[in-house]
Amino acid sequence: MSKLTINPKCIDYWFPIWEVESSDTPYSREFFELEGLWIDNSLVDGKHTFYGKERKEFNTSFSQDFNEWLDNFKRENNILEFIGNTLELPENEHHFYRLFPIENSGVRPLDFIKNKCSTHYRIMRDDPGYKMANHFDNRAVLGNFFINLTDNSGVSTHFINTFTTGNQNVIDPATNIHYIGPTDKNKGIFFLNTSDTYHGISNPTENSRFIMNILVFFPELTY
Repeated sequence: MSKLTINPKCIDYWFPIWEVESSDTPYSREFFELEGLWIDNSLVDGKHTFYGKERKEFNTSFSQDFNEWLDNFKRENNILEFIGNTLELPENEHHFYRLFPIENSGVRPLDFIKNKCSTHYRIMRDDPGYKMANHFDNRAVLGNFFINLTDNSGVSTHFINTFTTGNQNVIDPATNIHYIGPTDKNKGIFFLNTSDTYHGISNPTENSRFIMNILVFFPELTY
């Protein structure tokens, strides 16, 4: 059983990014490197997307066994409840109410997210040389999970400090990167799509990056 857990304390009071971990991904890098497992990503060269040809998507017709594992993962992890319960913690609710100022309406984060949001799962391969420019996600997106399906040493989503909060912390003054996500297998992040989660990705290594992305979005904004 692959159970998702979260560190309830976000990486910083100002930045709505949480580290998460899946209990098990029973597939090796050798499995994910099978060529038949991947097809060209449908969003490559899209007019308003940042997807380059080095990003591949999972071929759902290739492995019924993996499809069944993913279906079990979805059943075992109610993502909307997972997020809602996290944002209802006293140390986290300021992130939600800053985005959605409904604190005095009687609507709690869990109810709002369960009623307004949906999820979309993507299994992705980022080949050497892949790069997605620093960006904010579109406003149909509440947030994203990125979970490593293999050890992905040297490549992870990074976040840029835009200095809009007054927080001046960076780990790389040349780029203003203030946080880089985990690279170990089964570990990852969840982050809210806000003006403080300016992020990007590049793969300067010789190996592909294999990840699960869980997109949490507002269906009413994706006609």
